[in-house]
Amino acid sequence: MGSIVQRDSIQFGIFELDLKSQELRKSWKLVKLPNQSFRVLAMLASRPGELVTREEIQQAIWGGETFVDFEQGLNHCIKHIRAALDDDPQDPRFVETKRRLRREVLSRQPACPCLRRSVSFTTSDAI
Repeated sequence: MGSIVQRDSIQFGIFELDLKSQELRKSWKLVKLPNQSFRVLAMLASRPGELVTREEIQQAIWGGETFVDFEQGLNHCIKHIRAALDDDPQDPRFVETKRRLRREVLSRQPACPCLRRSVSFTTSDAI
């Protein structure tokens, strides 16, 4: 039987995602991020380097019985995440759109230059 290891926080670059308090910090300063956007970022950050489909995000964040415009909701979340991370969709460091794959991806780099890793979320058809 395997055990599940849960982390309290995820660090990438100068950012820290506190999963318990649901807070995003940039160089120890609180960055505002709406709850749903935080949940999307946490999902992507917890799966660095993996492709995450929009459908997976819909199931995890909105649930199986979504009664809202999911596409618009996810695009809105990605905009909030990009703004919080100071990420440019034209030259992304963190959130990258893979339009044809319809996938989300996170690859990350640590804050310490000696352990250089950067976060790169890839979102499909969004923004």
